[in-house]
Parts: sequence; structure tokens; C-alpha cells
Amino acid sequence: MNCRVSRPGFTLLELLVVIAIIGMLMGVGVTTFGTFGKRAQIEGDARALRDKIILARTYSISKSRKFALRITQTTERKRWKAVIIDSGDNILDNGDPAERIVDNPFFLKARIELEQDTEIEFTPEGSISYSTSNPVYILDTSDKRELWKLPLVLYKAAGNAKLGELEKVPRTPGTGATNAAAAEAEAAAPEQAE
Repeated sequence: MNCRVSRPGFTLLELLVVIAIIGMLMGVGVTTFGTFGKRAQIEGDARALRDKIILARTYSISKSRKFALRITQTTERKRWKAVIIDSGDNILDNGDPAERIVDNPFFLKARIELEQDTEIEFTPEGSISYSTSNPVYILDTSDKRELWKLPLVLYKAAGNAKLGELEKVPRTPGTGATNAAAAEAEAAAPEQAE
């Protein structure tokens, strides 16, 4: 009598299939989590900058005079700095000694950049009277393959700012420039040669 008794348990093949499925799910989860983390970081930095815009507007309304938010790149640390300037006499950049920095400077993280120096001026009523760029693009340069770009859209009449949609822009190989910037440079090159 050659009778086999079946025992409860799993075969080696079944265990290998389950381990392979778990490995694939973990790979997808890590990739998704990395993208989610980067998105949260750049949106957090953009919200901090938006809060500075709202603070400058609040100062302008409460003091009934012009205030400005200036965002410039520091020379010593190559980081972007945002400061709120009080006009003192409702005229900005006239060499008036009453013009002063109101709040502590706010430094963006080292991996965060802007496309250009930015100034946003507020009227005593709280609307935006002048801005050097709209939208203000916030760039995350920490990834070597792609650039993360988030627009901060300014609403001039309301004196407010809103975060736009985050987008990934691939970089061209061998440079830090984006494909769009490289295309603009190539288009300008023949014009300069003539």
C-alpha cells in the first residue's frame, strides 16, 4: 500500500511566487513615494514663499503705505533670500533712509531656485502695483535628470498668490539647462552669428 498523506503547507514554488509579487509591489511603492516626497517638499517651499507674500500685503494694509517683497540670490551662499521692505514714505527705491527691512530674511532651501530676481510691490490698499514676473517660477534642482517647476501665480487686484500645477521638465544631457532653455539658446545662436 503506497499511500501518500498530504500535509498542510506551501510548496517552494508558491513561496517564490508570493515573494516575487511582494517585491514588485514594493518597487512600485518606493517609486511612488519618492515622487510624492519631492512634490510635498517643493509645494511646502512654495507655500512658505506665498505666506511671505501674504505677510507683505498684510503689512501694507495695516500701515497704509507701500511695502515690497524682494527675492534675490545671495552672493556668499548662492541661496535665495526673501525680505519685506517698508517704503517709509510710500516711494520705494528713492534712497530714503526711512526705507528698511521689516521682517527677518527668509532663506529658501539650497535646492530651491527662482528663474530670476523678483520684486512684488503692494499698494496701501493691498493690491499688487508692480511685479517683475508673473507667475513666479519656483524650481527644484536637486534631481540631476529632471527639473521640477512650480508656478506661483500672482493676482494683482486681490494682492494674493496661488500655487499652480507642478510639472517635471527633462534636462538636456551634459548641462543644467532644461530642454526649453537649450532650444531658446540654439534659436538665438544663428541670429547672433549674422
